[in-house]
Amino acid sequence: MAKNITAGRWFLQVINSLEASGHDCQLLCEQVGIDYRFLKNNDGRINIDLAFNFWEALASQSNDPLIGLSLVKNMNIGAFKALGFSLLASETLKEAMERLVRYQKIMGDARGMSLHRGEGCYSIEIALTGNERSAPHHPIDASFAFLLSQFRWLLNRDLRPQSVLLMRSAPPDSKAYEQAFHCMPKFLQQKNAIVLSQEDLESRLPTADKALASMQEKILSHDLAQLHENDLTESVRKLIINKLPSGDVKLEDILPYFSMQKRTFQRKLKQQGYTFFQLVDEIRMDKAKQYIIQPGMAFEEVAFLLGFSEHANFSRAFKRWFNCTPGQYRSQINS
Repeated sequence: MAKNITAGRWFLQVINSLEASGHDCQLLCEQVGIDYRFLKNNDGRINIDLAFNFWEALASQSNDPLIGLSLVKNMNIGAFKALGFSLLASETLKEAMERLVRYQKIMGDARGMSLHRGEGCYSIEIALTGNERSAPHHPIDASFAFLLSQFRWLLNRDLRPQSVLLMRSAPPDSKAYEQAFHCMPKFLQQKNAIVLSQEDLESRLPTADKALASMQEKILSHDLAQLHENDLTESVRKLIINKLPSGDVKLEDILPYFSMQKRTFQRKLKQQGYTFFQLVDEIRMDKAKQYIIQPGMAFEEVAFLLGFSEHANFSRAFKRWFNCTPGQYRSQINS
């Protein structure tokens, strides 16, 4: 059975926006095999492949291959409940984006959203993955158009990306992209990404409220905990974190904790979007970021806590993750 599910509250926002524009979404759902009533009553959490099929049927019915760009006028972050309120209350746009990445599972399992720091800039990347099919460009269009429109609203000013990278090929007319993004995107790229200046992303939000943000974080943590119940990936993640200081964690170290054969374990983990190596690597990267910003922690200690036998191996891995050395990263954070 397919494990990836599409963004519930996000997909409901899409449905609500379309219905506000006069589209018959119930009929469209029926055409692609989505139970409309189930969608409405279960926070929109459905098989991601069906959502991709919906986008393509929508583009065909509307005769608008760029329809994802025009949905933002009927969408707002308030509909995302606690997540939306936490974004509003964030100190900076960067903090809001970090929250969105941290709690993206509430939006759905298939949204591979990440934030990366570069030299004087930040890159927001989205890598949508399906179960048995690839993602069309329409949900990426909608996601990027929505993010940029909400960023402008949060900052109460215009915001122009340094660049927008899209994996799709260029359409015959790309003016709609320029209007939505406030810049002409680059097509046929290796990833889908928005590149914003460091100054823009670290700008303080007029709606910043630490008390409100803290309150919403508690709600989000509870929501996330409920989603993680019975989640194989999260169970494995906790074991890896506990075992990392003892050295490099191998699959054979984890298997005894689960009543399944190695092949079954690997298949189930892959259904949730990971190989064992990818999961270990992601955890090390996340933990490295947490440890490295602590000024009193030596790099050798960080390497040990992450299960690296040699500091040189840790340095190579860190440079692969963040395109800089641990020392350079700490200097950037401190400055």
